[in-house]
Amino acid sequence: MKRPSVFLLAALSTPTVANAQEVLKLECAIKETFVCEAGAACRALPADVWNIIDTAGSRYARCSDSRGCDNYDARVSYSGDFVNIEVPGRGIIATVSRGGAFHEVATILHSVLVSFGTCKRTS
Repeated sequence: MKRPSVFLLAALSTPTVANAQEVLKLECAIKETFVCEAGAACRALPADVWNIIDTAGSRYARCSDSRGCDNYDARVSYSGDFVNIEVPGRGIIATVSRGGAFHEVATILHSVLVSFGTCKRTS
């Protein structure tokens, strides 16, 4: 008999995001950010931003110490234990898992920024 993986058990027993369709306010700390451009290898950038996600208000904010927060309308959808966020017209998509793992992909002109981090509930 196969035993469930420790990761799966941890994800199911750690309700950082709770049930995916629950109303959530999350703060997501970015741990790693990479920029990728055509003809060059992806390179690390300073991870100096964080995000605030409000699923009930369909809002997504990208924040930094130097610029404050840019707030956007967002489309929030759910797939199993994942919350998916799209920011129309801004080239930003993000996903948060039930365990709080977070990734974001943002495009700026011909550059692609890929960020990884974790989210915690703020309410």
